[in-house]
Amino acid sequence: VYKRQLSPCSDPRYPICPHSKASYGSPAKCQQSPPKNKSLPGTTCRFDGECVSGNCRGGTCVGRQENATCSWHGECDVGRFCNATGRCEVQRQFTSKCNSSEECVNNCGCSLGLCTYYYTLDTNIAADNPQVCLSGYIRNGVCAGARKSVFKGRPCSSDSDCQTVYPDGTPGEPSECQCGYNGGGFTYCSLVEGDQEFQNAKNSMQYIVAYSYRCHTLLRYGPCSSIPNDEYMAYTYYIRLFQNYPQIVYNDNCIKSIYLSLIHI
Repeated sequence: VYKRQLSPCSDPRYPICPHSKASYGSPAKCQQSPPKNKSLPGTTCRFDGECVSGNCRGGTCVGRQENATCSWHGECDVGRFCNATGRCEVQRQFTSKCNSSEECVNNCGCSLGLCTYYYTLDTNIAADNPQVCLSGYIRNGVCAGARKSVFKGRPCSSDSDCQTVYPDGTPGEPSECQCGYNGGGFTYCSLVEGDQEFQNAKNSMQYIVAYSYRCHTLLRYGPCSSIPNDEYMAYTYYIRLFQNYPQIVYNDNCIKSIYLSLIHI
């Protein structure tokens, strides 16, 4: 009988375990951390080589300024993005035209081609980005009341077991039946937008974007020095819990720490 044994990497020189690459007869082994990605504008640095822009000034990475040439958002400074013509441009304000949320100021997402405040649109207002809807949910092209799990995180054998319900009591689209990382290999229903875990993540994100106006457009959800660390950690915790609930539920702390770095669920 083949047993899959999991244990944290104990040697600080080899802290990374690529568990997703493990297979029968080929266990994953602890290895060195990959080279650190270069830092985006607005983050701390010690020398030029640590920055995407190659420009460390006064301990902070500084990006390219307005109208400078660019190939992606990360080359432009805080408060700017790389537009379709390959130039750094100041992030666009509420109701301005946009192609993606990165083009908008950090408290706005792009919906139907316009910068729109996050989580503000009421039901029955047209949208194509659920992050601008008060509920965080879109149905038939408009913001709608979010579906809730009938039996949150229940064991399942197929998606049809994962029943949801809309606020008016009508059946909603089922959530996904996903494999868990528990000892029995059981499958569980994923969470949906009306469940409390998503609402906690949504509320936490609203705190995040209130602080992130001095952050790079690609770091609007953190990490960023302008966002209090406890708020960033809370958001990270809530969003991972929502996204990975089937993998986390009924697991011990060792499994959680290996797979998700979440040990307080």
